Amino acid sequence: MIRTLITAASALVLVATANAGEPSQKAAVKFKPEARATMTLEMVRTREDAAKLGEAEFTLADADANGSLNEIEFAKLEATLMKPESAPAPAPALSEASKFPAIAGEDGAVSKEEFAAVRAASFDAADVDLNRTLSDGERKVFASLIVAPKAETPQL
Repeated sequence: MIRTLITAASALVLVATANAGEPSQKAAVKFKPEARATMTLEMVRTREDAAKLGEAEFTLADADANGSLNEIEFAKLEATLMKPESAPAPAPALSEASKFPAIAGEDGAVSKEEFAAVRAASFDAADVDLNRTLSDGERKVFASLIVAPKAETPQL
């Protein structure tokens, strides 16, 4: 057990060192290719599922693996969640792209817990009948709340 923990810790140090790179390489934000979403939008049925979706998205977006999303990582995530032009856009006030400063707060970064809470709040807004489960119609509303409209997504 201890040997496994030491091996895992060593591997994390090696990965962190390898990801440090030169300053010119740090500017490019990319999703981690080895990361896979454990939760998808289609799987969300409950508030807990919505929070898990937020955690999975956060893990994919945290390119530098520092445990928080900066504005560039957040915008990159939003760009990957962009709506097709034919899909109805949510009200501008609900777009998460404009919520980065509010979610990040004074520290200028979004933690995994903060991002999961945002997804859970979107679930609450979509669960119109308050039965703690999303119907197909409510799931569409949930999707419209978490996916940025194309016109509002910054180009990186």
